[in-house]
Amino acid sequence: MAEKLTVLDAETSLHHDCAVSEIAVRQRPNRGQADLAPRLIDLDVFGFDGSFLSLSVRLPDDALAGLTSHHIVRLDMSIEDERPVKVLARLNLQHGPNVARIVQETSGARQRVAEFDLGHSGVDDERTDKVWIDLFFEAPQMNRMSLHDLTLSRRLRAEL
Repeated sequence: MAEKLTVLDAETSLHHDCAVSEIAVRQRPNRGQADLAPRLIDLDVFGFDGSFLSLSVRLPDDALAGLTSHHIVRLDMSIEDERPVKVLARLNLQHGPNVARIVQETSGARQRVAEFDLGHSGVDDERTDKVWIDLFFEAPQMNRMSLHDLTLSRRLRAEL
């Protein structure tokens, strides 16, 4: 089955391989007390016969400034779901014609964390020109996933 792409804005897109997809995406005000982002994204998935559903977020070019294989990138997510859903977070680093991919599994509570150690990624520090995050939702049918916030940070790895 061919991948289908829905562009939501310049940095965000939805990908799936459903023959018949029943997916609604909407943005609405984020009214939670602890929520920092002004808006959230709801993914309402009804019928789903595909093998994957992912939300892709391209990071701004400023995120690349000084990023090297000596960094650990942390993704903090606030995701509310109607029924528990496993989310795979994948950090993609394009360097020249190659793309390094690091995957972390998250599940459980609303607050989720994924950490990506670039030291084992094989990334060419001089050639990295694009970075994006993919969030893969496992078995998303008959569920609503509300993404309240995604926060990315980085820190240097300890030199041991």
